[in-house]
Amino acid sequence: MERGPLRSPSDPKRVGVTTPAPTMTTIERTRADWHNFRSNITSAQLKALMSSPFFFLMLVYLLTGLGAGLFIPYFSIFFVHSLKASSAVFGLIDGGANGLTALTTLAAPWLAARIGRVNAIALTRLLSIPLLLIIGLTGILPLAALLYPFRQGVMDMSNGVLQVYSMEAVSEKFRGLANSSYQAAYQVPWAISASLSGLVILHIGYAPIFLLAALCYVLAIMVLWGRFGRAGGNIRG
Repeated sequence: MERGPLRSPSDPKRVGVTTPAPTMTTIERTRADWHNFRSNITSAQLKALMSSPFFFLMLVYLLTGLGAGLFIPYFSIFFVHSLKASSAVFGLIDGGANGLTALTTLAAPWLAARIGRVNAIALTRLLSIPLLLIIGLTGILPLAALLYPFRQGVMDMSNGVLQVYSMEAVSEKFRGLANSSYQAAYQVPWAISASLSGLVILHIGYAPIFLLAALCYVLAIMVLWGRFGRAGGNIRG
């Protein structure tokens, strides 16, 4: 019987030993997955996504979070350091604002039923913008203390209406993912703008952050109204 050539123990071609195939690194696998994703999605699908109600609502949440992050984390500091209110006084003001917000939230469904959900969201948030500018730019403590609860009340009263409306923009099986996406679209810009606004306050002052926040809110209202307002509050595909 013939025998093949003897292999040394270090020879990878010895009988019964196979050479392991090279494995992909995490970076290579990620690149491959991204390439597959780009090759599978068509321009028509991408266009459909960017014109969908979900995309525009994500944009509304993004702009709102961007604006809120600019000033809300620093509101107490603004009252105490800039307007010379004591911490106890601001606590009373903030407590009154939370109480008023609870009452206005109860009134939001009534308002939405009469003028439409998109109209209610846009109107109440639009009313909050001049109040925000007066609080931030006048520097008068009694006036700011009076307007602070009303600004928060009219701004936040339609949050529940917006949440329900946002869920109706997607099919039922995707609503969990959509809700997480909306939260991320709000929280991530909030975190970024809050970090940047601290530097702005340190070097320039409070006025720019109130102006920028008002601009973000206006843009959010324009996106919401421009996409959904003409439909009378109904979701359009």
